[in-house]
Amino acid sequence: MFHKLIGLYATQGKETTSTSFPPTTKPVKGLLMMMIMMMLMMVMMMMMMLLLMMMVVVVVMMMMMMMMMMVVAVLLLLLLLLMIMMVVVVVVVVVVVAVVVVVVVVVVVVVVVVVVVVVVAAAAATTTTTTTTSTTTTTTTTTTTMMMMMMMMMMVMMMMMMIMMMMMMMMMMMMMMMMMMMMMMMMMMMMMMMLMMKLTIMYRNFNNILTYCNPE
Repeated sequence: MFHKLIGLYATQGKETTSTSFPPTTKPVKGLLMMMIMMMLMMVMMMMMMLLLMMMVVVVVMMMMMMMMMMVVAVLLLLLLLLMIMMVVVVVVVVVVVAVVVVVVVVVVVVVVVVVVVVVVAAAAATTTTTTTTSTTTTTTTTTTTMMMMMMMMMMVMMMMMMIMMMMMMMMMMMMMMMMMMMMMMMMMMMMMMMLMMKLTIMYRNFNNILTYCNPE
């Protein structure tokens, strides 16, 4: 009877041990897989957030470039309007000077005619003097207009050069930022690969330990 009880207890202990081990190993494996999947999901979410932030930065930089282009276009339009206004002012000044010269010439001609009635020699002298004065005034007005136009062209060229330099600097900054973003993405990809390799090695080691402790 005693031997029978010992045998029953031994068989019960064996049964309990054999039935208790496999349920403990399966949930542990499932939990480990869930932890690995959660870590991978977190890393993927971080990568997505980084990509979204990079996209936002690129969009903001593009908007800034568009704003700069709009400002440059407005400045060029203002310069063109200034040039047109200067040309109009110069034309008006030339017309006024020409009208004044014509009036002076008409007055002088009238005076000359009156003087011709009196004396012929004085009339000849006055006509020569009036022609010389009119030619000198027209030449001075043309030279001043040419100088003003040249100055305006030089200012426009300087502004264009400055705008081109600013655009080149902005393009260089954009290229540098893109290179930095690419390097950051490469580093993140390398870190993800290393993490996945470590997780797989850990899972294999843990699985080997479990199978060694409890061979099914």
